[in-house]
Amino acid sequence: MTALSTRRSLLGGPAGTDVSSAPRLDGRGEGATPATLPGRGAAVAHFSSHARTVLVVDDCAEVRALVGEILAAAGQDVIEAADGRRALELVRAVELDLAILDVSMPGTDGWETAGRVRASSQVPILFLTARVEDVVRRRAELFGAAGFMTKPFARRDLLDAVGWMWDAWDARADDAPIRVA
Repeated sequence: MTALSTRRSLLGGPAGTDVSSAPRLDGRGEGATPATLPGRGAAVAHFSSHARTVLVVDDCAEVRALVGEILAAAGQDVIEAADGRRALELVRAVELDLAILDVSMPGTDGWETAGRVRASSQVPILFLTARVEDVVRRRAELFGAAGFMTKPFARRDLLDAVGWMWDAWDARADDAPIRVA
């Protein structure tokens, strides 16, 4: 499978579906902004405020790149890690607004990574996984996940999920970024 067909299948269409004409979301005023796209709700419009730092953790380079591209095009700062060990190093070094974790990774998997992050932080966690079993979704809830999405996913669904999580996070009394000690 080529990188392009991998990207197309991750976006929820068959490998032959052309997603290159999908609107770009650019918080810098170039192209369509989230607020101007038809059918976009307030959650996606939230991206037009200020850049937030998102950690994307997945052992698949194509998934990291695709999620990073979608969020960066929406004006967010994205950092990537290929495994849980590296993610934990970054979590300690960078003020995060969101962690997006794959469940199944070699070494320190998403569950262990989330547990270690959750032991010292309340940074929102979104699980993004190919595993669709109900038990996986329930386990994500037990780890305090703010959200859960399955692969393949649609760009809009990812942006909506992240926007809704940030809207809820902003409603909290303390809106300061969280640094994990």
